[in-house]
Amino acid sequence: MSKCATCQDDLPKMTFWESIRNIAEYRINFPNDPEMKFPMEIICDDCYERYMVYHNSLTPAERIELDKQAKEDFENEKRG
Repeated sequence: MSKCATCQDDLPKMTFWESIRNIAEYRINFPNDPEMKFPMEIICDDCYERYMVYHNSLTPAERIELDKQAKEDFENEKRG
């Protein structure tokens, strides 16, 4: 069974329709990554709700800067 990347709780298996709903919600909440190419970890609903409170408190400019920094960090990790 998969674990939440934040709290390490077990993640329930999603149905097909839950997966589709999650993809649609991701594209709405993260318009800078509509094709979902940005590296991500899977988190549980409780951790997601807490993250979204933080995410929604950011200005558009802060969200862009956060995305930019995360992508740079990911590229640096890939290079070793």
